[in-house]
Amino acid sequence: MYVRLNIIVEGQTEETFVNQTLKPHLSYFSIGVSARVVTTRTKRGAKYRGGLTT
Repeated sequence: MYVRLNIIVEGQTEETFVNQTLKPHLSYFSIGVSARVVTTRTKRGAKYRGGLTT
C-alpha cells in the first residue's frame, strides 16, 4: 500500500525541511510526500509567498 501526503507550507524554509528531512524519512515507510508553498498575499498582481515581511 502506498500513501500520499500533501503538506501545505508557508515559506521556502518549511518547504526545504519537508523535502530534505521528512520526505526521505517517510519514503522508508512507503509514504510519498509533497510540499506546496501557499500564496500569503497578492498586491498589484504580484504573488507573495512566505512568512513575515517586517
